[in-house]
Amino acid sequence: MNDARPIVFTGKGGTGKSTCCVSLGCFLASQGRKVRILSLDRAHSVRILLSRFGETDSDRLTALEPDFDQLSRKWLAGISAEIDRRYAYLTTLNLDRFSEVVRFSPGEGIVETVLEVPDQHLLNARQVTPRREPDGRSSTVRPESPSGKLYCLDVYESDPAFASLERGSARRLRVIEGMPAAEMSASAVGIGRRLLGEAPVEEDGSFHIDVPADLPVQLQLLDEDGLALATCDWIWVKPREYRGCIGCHEDPELTPPNRFVQAAGRPATDLTLPADRRRIVGFQDQILP
Repeated sequence: MNDARPIVFTGKGGTGKSTCCVSLGCFLASQGRKVRILSLDRAHSVRILLSRFGETDSDRLTALEPDFDQLSRKWLAGISAEIDRRYAYLTTLNLDRFSEVVRFSPGEGIVETVLEVPDQHLLNARQVTPRREPDGRSSTVRPESPSGKLYCLDVYESDPAFASLERGSARRLRVIEGMPAAEMSASAVGIGRRLLGEAPVEEDGSFHIDVPADLPVQLQLLDEDGLALATCDWIWVKPREYRGCIGCHEDPELTPPNRFVQAAGRPATDLTLPADRRRIVGFQDQILP
């Protein structure tokens, strides 16, 4: 078998793969070569073609057409047997018959089936009864607050697949609001945008801004000429929430740098202008007229 040479016929259905394969196999066998044809086609046409060529299995030419349906059933049966073996303790403890979700009333002695799925075990059911509200996690979110804060430790901590920024190139941060459809003109197309304003990006790449709560915004890094270097997708903050990020699509496998960033040492830049003072930039409304 050291001099065995595989020849593969592949392509779309109906292009003559089986015919070409059998033809070449018969020719090589006639030249004294030992040939084995392996067909992965579910149609099993190789033996039919061999009979038409006047060939049958011999020492020089053999054909193999696996029955994948049978192999699949055999494999699944083996998996099922292995599962039964591993979870045999369920039968020992008489738990195998509890394959349904039931309603149980101890006082009345009622056991009523609610849900049953054949051949499946329904595990980790939960008791559905009145109960006290569980303790919640503490939160800084306050519904009455009109804004929340966004901060970033270092905009240059970024995945090269999304952005590759030279340190010192980002000078300012532009914040863009996604406008509600009700506030857009009838001629507007797509998502309307308004400018909330701009904030400085510190030398260490950090920024700290205060924006209206529950408002979709985009963050855009600008160079010294005001040209966009990178833009993030839509994000938002909840009322009085402090939401931060390490960088711009930073490597999730790395921990953030352990330092006090410059933007955290000053108050957040206020970008909470009333809606009527936010500047709209749109071709239909501002440029075309």
